[in-house]
Amino acid sequence: MNNTTVNQIQSSEKLDLPSLANELAKLRTEMKKEATDPEHDVAVGSIAAAEAAAKKGDEKSVLDHLKNAGEWAMEIGLKVGVPVAIEAIKKSSGF
Repeated sequence: MNNTTVNQIQSSEKLDLPSLANELAKLRTEMKKEATDPEHDVAVGSIAAAEAAAKKGDEKSVLDHLKNAGEWAMEIGLKVGVPVAIEAIKKSSGF
């Protein structure tokens, strides 16, 4: 099995959208508390949009929105302890 096959298998794994929605809500709340510049507000909006998509069961839209959340969202996620959200951000961003 080559690396391409392994990556395709990993990227085809489904996200736990109900758990992800809960964690994104927690992450969004904390990010709003710590936002200090316009880029932070954009990241909060991306997390909010991803949360809404997760609640609707739309995994593709979740990943599209998380792609725009940025490194700051990941940093806050690590700080508040939202592992499902962190993995989804990594998956969407290629970290």
